[in-house]
Amino acid sequence: MSELEKTPAQAEETSLSSITDLLETLVPPKSINIEDIFGNEYKVSSSVSARRQIQILREFDKLKDMDGEISIDFGDMMAIMNSLVELAMNEKIFSILCNCFYLAHEDIVKKTMEQAKESNTSFTNGSLGAGDLFGIEEIVAGIVPLFIRLARRTGKALATLAA
Repeated sequence: MSELEKTPAQAEETSLSSITDLLETLVPPKSINIEDIFGNEYKVSSSVSARRQIQILREFDKLKDMDGEISIDFGDMMAIMNSLVELAMNEKIFSILCNCFYLAHEDIVKKTMEQAKESNTSFTNGSLGAGDLFGIEEIVAGIVPLFIRLARRTGKALATLAA
């Protein structure tokens, strides 16, 4: 049966199966190494509490409200990260990514802010300070695994319900 001949239910099942298959190939690490601009490396968990997940998802959801098309390549973990780094060139998107990073790793951002104060390094107060104290690749690497982990679990749950 071709894709055109499928019923809406069959098409939905194929779509769900494709998403689940994709997510199976994207395995987030249990921990992430994040380096600040001072060269300090932090090993952090790639999961956060449910309350933080909700806050991060609400923040990330703001991307939907933005004008223009936002395109993310979901081919593999590196493709996702590269897409987000490219998108971060937009100041509004960069702000959203900084907010997500701050919510996910508030303790290391605050610790790095303290070091910046001690060394008279200027930075923006609040969540945007993450953008002054961490590289774009570090910010993206610090949040992508959170979304993949959530998406994998959700995809598996939906596949189980659809079965």
